[in-house]
Amino acid sequence: AQPIVEIDRVVSLEFGKVAGILHQKLHLDGQPRRPMNTFMIFSHHPRVAIQAIDTSLKNTEVSKRLDQIRNKLPAKDKLHYLELAKSHKDEFQKKFPNYVYRRKLNNTGKRWSSTSQQKMKA
Repeated sequence: AQPIVEIDRVVSLEFGKVAGILHQKLHLDGQPRRPMNTFMIFSHHPRVAIQAIDTSLKNTEVSKRLDQIRNKLPAKDKLHYLELAKSHKDEFQKKFPNYVYRRKLNNTGKRWSSTSQQKMKA
């Protein structure tokens, strides 16, 4: 049985378990999703538990808490997540050898600050 791990009042039976590349969904355009990095792997299950404890937290606040928790982890545990991320990346490269990451275009246009908009109106 998996050990129960408590992280900042969050108890998880799924510590370190993340769905592999073989089970990932594709983007709507058919492109594969990039493999998760160490932080994404670490935060996968604790994020849901933290949000369940305090539903008023925004995702950015949850990420900040998770980063603080991750930074307190011993080197051995950090290495575990680094190895998982590397294995996901290697598996991804085997499954999609011709994949080239292309950043999505931002269709919202240039974001203007309120002062810039006021200057344009004047």
